[in-house]
Amino acid sequence: MTPPGALRITHSVFDARDLATLLSTAYLGGAPAACELFSRSWTDVYRLFSPHTVYAARVWRSGFHGRAHIDFECAHLAALSAQGLPVPVPMPLGDGGFTLPLEAPEGPRVVALFEWADGDKVSASVTAEDATRMGDLLARIHLAGRDTRADPVSFARPLEDHFDDLAHVLRYRGIDAAPILRGMADVSRAMAEAETSDLPRGLIHGDFQPGNVLRRADGSLFAIDFDDVTPGLLLRDLANFRWALERLGRLPLFDDFLAGYRRHRAVGADELALVPLFEAERDCWVIGAWASNINALGDPQGAFDAFLRKAPSRFASLGLR
Repeated sequence: MTPPGALRITHSVFDARDLATLLSTAYLGGAPAACELFSRSWTDVYRLFSPHTVYAARVWRSGFHGRAHIDFECAHLAALSAQGLPVPVPMPLGDGGFTLPLEAPEGPRVVALFEWADGDKVSASVTAEDATRMGDLLARIHLAGRDTRADPVSFARPLEDHFDDLAHVLRYRGIDAAPILRGMADVSRAMAEAETSDLPRGLIHGDFQPGNVLRRADGSLFAIDFDDVTPGLLLRDLANFRWALERLGRLPLFDDFLAGYRRHRAVGADELALVPLFEAERDCWVIGAWASNINALGDPQGAFDAFLRKAPSRFASLGLR
């Protein structure tokens, strides 16, 4: 038996009082502050209470995104908010940066502080009006992103990086790994070809969906979770929204979403023809990323296994081989 002291740490949780002291010193000039854990997922979110304001401190998991990516995300959000877009506002440090490195037993982590955004996630309560307004909002985010300096290197992680982890979790589930891994490889090759097209490009949100939009008390919408912002085909965000609507049982609302989006940018038939491929790629990303992080994220609702069961039919419908 392995001694308990030799077990590796997958994900640690920082003491909230210590974190409050660090954040207050770095961002608030030493003002009194209290901190408490709010939620845990790809990032741990803490509420930081100061005498007059509440902030959101996001602590990224080790190995999820590097500091360069997170710095870029914060700079992009600062540029969007400066143009009046309803997105999280990052708080600057004295040196003009946004992030602080943290040391954890599992490896380096990063923290950044944002203004707190009140509201409820739209999610399954999405209506046709919501979908239209979200399409409008995404198009404005895409257009405004042209003024953010974009690193020419994409932050996207290749699907192949997850293959070994996925093969491992499939082996112990009694699921035939071959059709899933083969389908993911087919999608990866097709995506590589699609990425060479001359379709419209820019900075994409990366995970724009009803679950990442808040409805605030005044009814206005507020976009959150820009963790996957990266240069790429704008179509990717449209396909991801449709993918999310399908999961929510609200697929007919995609037409309403497109109507709102088209207020600001035309979407041609050549883009829409690739939507099924990009939706399949989204399945691949979810399956792969979950396989690589199952022991940090967990799967209490069985969603990961549901994705695994659905994947072969989704891949087969594309007729890529």
